[in-house]
Amino acid sequence: MSKKFTPNIAFYFILSLSLIGYVLLGYFTERTNFIQLIILFGLMFGGYVYLVSANLTESLIKQGILFSILFRLSLLFMLPNLSDDYFRFIWDGRLSAHGINPFVVMPSSFIDSDQAISAGLNRELFSSMNSQGYYTIYPPVLQFIFWLSGKLFSSNILGSVIVMRLFIIAAEIGSIFLLPLILKKLELPSKNILLYALNPLVVIELSGNIHFEALMVFFMLLSVYF
Repeated sequence: MSKKFTPNIAFYFILSLSLIGYVLLGYFTERTNFIQLIILFGLMFGGYVYLVSANLTESLIKQGILFSILFRLSLLFMLPNLSDDYFRFIWDGRLSAHGINPFVVMPSSFIDSDQAISAGLNRELFSSMNSQGYYTIYPPVLQFIFWLSGKLFSSNILGSVIVMRLFIIAAEIGSIFLLPLILKKLELPSKNILLYALNPLVVIELSGNIHFEALMVFFMLLSVYF
C-alpha cells in the first residue's frame, strides 16, 4: 500500500528531475540517439509511475498540475525532434498566407514554380517533408492555425513552430482544467488527473512534437463535460 506523504524533498526532486528530462529530451536529443532517448524516457516514466501511485494530498495534486503545465511550457522553443510532420504544417501555412489553396496543391508538382519561390517554399523545406507526393489531409481549423503561423513568420521555421505550439499548449491547459470537473461529476478521485497531466508521452508527443490531437482531446473532454 502506498504511503501518504506531505510536501517533501522526494516529491519536488522527482518533478524537478522530470523538468530537466524534458529539457534534455526536447533540446539536446536527436531522434537517432536511441540510448539517450530510452534512458530519459525510462527515468521520466519511472518518476511518473511513482507520483501517480502515491497517495498525494490535495495540495500536492495541485502542485503536480502546475508542474505539468511548466513541463509543456519548457518545450515552447524547441524544434520537434521526434516528428517531421510540422514541415507540412509550415508548407500549408505559407501557401495559405500567400493566397494559395493548400487543398489543391501537391508539393511535388508545385515546388519548382515561381509561386513557390515567392511564397518561401524552398527545396530545403520541401526535402524535409514526408508527404511530398500527397495533397494535404489537414482540416480547415488546423489550416487556420497554419495560416496564422505562416502569416506571422513567413520565413522563420522556429517562429511558425512557436505559434502552432501555443495553440497546442492552450488546448492542453484547457484539458487539464476540464479533467477535475469531469472527475468530480463522475465521483472519481481527483488525483486521476495526473494520469494524463504528468504522462511524459502525452507531453512530448502533443506539446513537444506538435501533434494536434491535443485539440481533439480538449473538444472531446468539453463534450463529455457538457
